[in-house]
Amino acid sequence: MTTLIIPAVSLGNVPQLAVDLLIHTLRLTPSQALDDTYLHPFASPRDHLPDQTEPSGISTGLELYEDNKKQLAVVQQRSPVVTPYTKKFATDVLVPLAGKYDRVILVDSTNGGFDDVSRLHTIDVVTSDVVLNAKVEKLSLQDGIHEDDNDHFSGTTRAVIEARGKNVTSDVVLAYVYEGDNTNDAFALADKLASILELGTQRWQCPVSWTGMYGLRQHSNAMEDGLYG
Repeated sequence: MTTLIIPAVSLGNVPQLAVDLLIHTLRLTPSQALDDTYLHPFASPRDHLPDQTEPSGISTGLELYEDNKKQLAVVQQRSPVVTPYTKKFATDVLVPLAGKYDRVILVDSTNGGFDDVSRLHTIDVVTSDVVLNAKVEKLSLQDGIHEDDNDHFSGTTRAVIEARGKNVTSDVVLAYVYEGDNTNDAFALADKLASILELGTQRWQCPVSWTGMYGLRQHSNAMEDGLYG
């Protein structure tokens, strides 16, 4: 069964960070640049692991990475959608791509303040059925699932679900996070995805783009840099 993972640009960029860990730890191969018409312009050098030679070429705002042996494909979105075009982005780009795969996992994040249980690294898995039916009937959700998860999805996630319709089910992996140093949230979310995909325990490897991010850089001994750098 082929699986496609689609991250939403959402709180703390945690889905993008988790997808980074999947791409580089599993050594997924970049297969194509997707249509980024509806995204803010973006280009950068190709990311890689510290022990790898820097690849040639550039990365665009929306790319697909694959591993045919694992029957896994992962979208990496590096730039947000231009606000008025969220639905167009979903219907014109993401939904046609999703239709090529047997299983679709949407990865999202929302404000940790919505987590009334106050668990560390809360991550819920909700099927798109919940989103499409919640307004129609009262649902009994399994333990550990927030009944109003569907209210906390990003615009892109909701647009993809609604565009795919009631006859197609997607899993939504939703992380409750706070803005700040989200590296541990990314590791926890990547662990959850690895569990769902039955990939086993992974030793996650961070790409060079993470160098200097949050608390990962070497701090200077100078007071000015230590406080403000």
